[in-house]
Amino acid sequence: NCFGIEGYKTIAFEIADELGRAPDHLVFPVGAGDAFFGTWKGFEEYASLGLVDSAPKMHAAEIFGPLQNALERGLDYVEDTPSGPTIAISVGLNMSTFQALHVLRASGGSARTAHDDSLLQMQSMLAADEGIYVEASSALSLAVVKSLAETGTIGPDEVVVAFLTSSGLKDPDVTLNALPPIPTCEANLDSAVEALRAAYSFSPTDTRSG
Repeated sequence: NCFGIEGYKTIAFEIADELGRAPDHLVFPVGAGDAFFGTWKGFEEYASLGLVDSAPKMHAAEIFGPLQNALERGLDYVEDTPSGPTIAISVGLNMSTFQALHVLRASGGSARTAHDDSLLQMQSMLAADEGIYVEASSALSLAVVKSLAETGTIGPDEVVVAFLTSSGLKDPDVTLNALPPIPTCEANLDSAVEALRAAYSFSPTDTRSG
């Protein structure tokens, strides 16, 4: 959708405005690639206006790897790749678009895949470390950041943005299937504290302070 692509440019604008520059690398969960292309277009426009020095290297995080396949085979088009079941429902496509492939080549970026178990690991890590609950498809960008760092594509001193596309509330069943049941309690403080203690070993010194 051409109007959608124009709207996605604001992703680039907000990232650049918050950082005061463009990142060195931007890793994005990619299915059809509309948001990926729109974000690149936004950075290109900011660069043409002198608001950033350059656009970032754009990296596509995929499940079935149609863009990765096109790059590795030197294709000027994107073809279907083998597919199967995945928890990454938002980007679990085995076909992408020419404009997404153009972004990879124009930016000097790359395309990488990750498996479902990596998505669950990153989803859990992000929730535990940052208190952010994302959809499994969003965690794909973090899984690919890890891969890019391990292979040296991303350097230790470079600025990296891993884009998270949606909340975990979009697809909570994935989380419910991977984690123990959510603890419940009665509508009083003592019951809530006891539930937290039993589930998470949470032991406040004074349950009624504050």
